Amino acid sequence: MAPTLTGERVKAIRSKTGLSQKKFADRLHISERNVENWEQEIHDVPEPARSLLILVEVDHRRVFKALDAALGAPDWVTNPRSKTQ
Repeated sequence: MAPTLTGERVKAIRSKTGLSQKKFADRLHISERNVENWEQEIHDVPEPARSLLILVEVDHRRVFKALDAALGAPDWVTNPRSKTQ
């Protein structure tokens, strides 16, 4: 079982990537609302997401690269001039 993540730690993990809540959610293929709820501790982070966030904390570049390969990258990653932010 992955350890419990506080909202502060979730925010620190996201901040380490330099991404907004929306872009962080896009990179992880989850909703922005989930990120907001986890950071504000409205909802606990479910176990599969905790494991993913811990991997992001260790090496977000590799995790994002793997997710892009498996699920496709958000348009703003593949086309930086895209208006989709």
